[in-house]
Formats: sequence, structure tokens, C-alpha cells
Amino acid sequence: MLFESIVYALIFPLCFADFDETSFFCKAPPPKLINGLIKRDRVSYYKEQGYLGNMEYMCSPGFYLLGNKTVTCQNGVWSTMVQCIPEKRCLSINIYPLNTQVESNN
Repeated sequence: MLFESIVYALIFPLCFADFDETSFFCKAPPPKLINGLIKRDRVSYYKEQGYLGNMEYMCSPGFYLLGNKTVTCQNGVWSTMVQCIPEKRCLSINIYPLNTQVESNN
């Protein structure tokens, strides 16, 4: 046990000598979604380092989600942003009782 602790103490600093932890943080805050809302906020801000985590979005009523609902900070960059696209409504159709004959004036 003592030997393992000594080896760990000697090797651990070598493994992370060139490691820059700030490269994992996003400098800009998570993007805002037009016509959408934040469903779940799992983003943390670390002073002088930046943002880390992910944000889950949902669209406002009348819009549908295009893309991944979660945006994540990876290697200092936010993943591709989702979009909220207006829903297209179909015109209502006339429903006639069974065996009804429909005539046209054309």
C-alpha cells in the first residue's frame, strides 16, 4: 500500500504536466434559443475559466424541435444548436357520413 502511494505520487504529476484544463471550458455562455425555452439547465460557470455542462431545450407552443434537444460544451465549443421551427397546420377536412354522395359544381 505504501509502495503504491509513492509510485502514484511520482507518476501522477507526469501524466498531467501538459494538461490544460481551461481548454475544456466554453468561454461564451450557452446559446439562447429563439422561440424556445430552457427545459433543464446543467451548466456551471467557473470564474475565470468559463462554462461547463449541458443545456436541454424545448420549443414554445406552435413550434417543433429540429435537431438534438441538448447542447453540450465539449472541448471549449458548444455543440450544434437546436432550432424551433413553426408548426405547419393542415386545413381541416370535411368528414361526411358513410355512403354520402358528394357532387362537384365544376
